[in-house]
Amino acid sequence: AVMRNIIGDATLEYDLPRNPAQGVPGPKKPRKPRAERYLPLPKLREFLTLVQEHQPEHFAITLLLATFGLRWEEASGLHVEHIDEGAGELRVVQAHVRGRIFSTKNDSNKFLPLAPEILSVLQAHIQGLIRRQAPGIEKGILFPSRVGTYRTPSSVFKAWQNVSRKMDLPWTVRPHDLRRSYQNLLRQANVGPVVQQALMGHSSAEMTEHYSFVQMDEKRQAQQNVISLFDFR
Repeated sequence: AVMRNIIGDATLEYDLPRNPAQGVPGPKKPRKPRAERYLPLPKLREFLTLVQEHQPEHFAITLLLATFGLRWEEASGLHVEHIDEGAGELRVVQAHVRGRIFSTKNDSNKFLPLAPEILSVLQAHIQGLIRRQAPGIEKGILFPSRVGTYRTPSSVFKAWQNVSRKMDLPWTVRPHDLRRSYQNLLRQANVGPVVQQALMGHSSAEMTEHYSFVQMDEKRQAQQNVISLFDFR
């Protein structure tokens, strides 16, 4: 506004045809950075329990997001064949974005250890899909939508919103909040930064290469430390 007035005065003084600053919007106020949201362990336990009790159709994918820290596009792109029951491993090799399948971020395939507690939930989930002949199971999609397509975050929004309200949270839990929650769990479980990065995935191909030497046994022990924080029965 001050600069506009100065230029306006100059327009009159020098008899310019128009004020070049007229109609130019002023600078926008800088946005305050939003605090990173996550659920501390007691709240995360409560969240998972309420999803299981009140929104059981969303429990498997919610549990996977909370105990692996997967990005939504990684979890929604999973197929049944990506679960190696014999080895007890989950292969994250592709991602889903707006109905299309791509390689994972920075082509960083992740081979993650499946704790028995998580594997049993996934097995029950798959058996339920087969029993109901759910649309999408014929394509092998692990978490198909009701019409057999890959799921979007909006498919869990209402369910998670209802649970968030039951918990009196001031915000609705989103997929990335669970990723941050998982990162917090890794710290609580005293998992070292190198193994943390190997489990979480990386922001660059260089980081992926740097942490690729972490062995499956190291990741399995770290994941078991995280699972032990929960009261699975």
